[in-house]
Amino acid sequence: MFVGDFKLTLDAKNRIFIPAKIREELRGELLVIRDFRSPCLKIYTPEEWEKKTEALAELPGKVRDSLFRALYRTATMVTPDTQGRIVLTQPLIDQAKIQKDVVIVACKNYAEIWSAELYKEETDHEDLAMLNEILDNSKF
Repeated sequence: MFVGDFKLTLDAKNRIFIPAKIREELRGELLVIRDFRSPCLKIYTPEEWEKKTEALAELPGKVRDSLFRALYRTATMVTPDTQGRIVLTQPLIDQAKIQKDVVIVACKNYAEIWSAELYKEETDHEDLAMLNEILDNSKF
């Protein structure tokens, strides 16, 4: 299980360091994919991504094809190098509006990569009352 957030820097070769705590959980090849709900990227193990997308295969053909095309066209499979770095492609960097400062956020069974500036905006505007209501209603 992933926990915490980590402030990092994108280097001149578009590499970011994956913290050891997250690397231990993610071991091996990783899928980096854009998020449609937030201006960030998501990191999944191939196994976790397969579980997440199983239901999408049941969608009608044209809808499924369009969705898969949108999801996979800029996705990339990466393996951390010996120093724990991964390379982000320029399309993914552009989609997440990453310039230099990055935050990797642990989210239980996946991680997110945010521009530090956008992550600050996101967390500064969290609706804690709404989140609390959701937790109360979910028997958390």
